[in-house]
Amino acid sequence: MAKAKKDTPPTDGKPDSEALPTETVQMAAYYHWEKRGKPIGDEWYDWLEAEKEIKDWMRASGMLPSKKPTKK
Repeated sequence: MAKAKKDTPPTDGKPDSEALPTETVQMAAYYHWEKRGKPIGDEWYDWLEAEKEIKDWMRASGMLPSKKPTKK
């Protein structure tokens, strides 16, 4: 019997210009989880932290456009 693939949280719904490679986010989230001592639960926390870290890096390297200032 084939092993079921574990569901991964979706990206944050941003346009394709900010879509992130799922495997990259998975790997970064795993490292965040390891660094926190491998706690049970809170996988969304690690996933969102990984997305933010990767997006920040991609913006800094010019791969994504800079964040636009928000209007009040």
